[in-house]
Amino acid sequence: MKVYTLKTTINGHSTVQKLNPAQAVKIQAQAGAQYELIDETGAVLTPMREGNSLKWLLPDGSEPIVWIESYGEQVLMPVASSGEMATPVAQT
Repeated sequence: MKVYTLKTTINGHSTVQKLNPAQAVKIQAQAGAQYELIDETGAVLTPMREGNSLKWLLPDGSEPIVWIESYGEQVLMPVASSGEMATPVAQT
């Protein structure tokens, strides 16, 4: 079974969470946080943007593995296909 790693970085401090793709994870975005989803080969996966949310889908595109929601003053910046991290920023 595949295992994915969600890396969250806030103010230079990173935490990692191992995820089973059978258990979708929904996260409320934190201000200043950067998110990366890494597969078991070490590749950084690119999320799909949906409104003010980002979601990473299973490789077949069927179900989200991780869904990061952003409300109110936080919006998630678009993520480049180069694997840049998603960063919530305050709206102006």
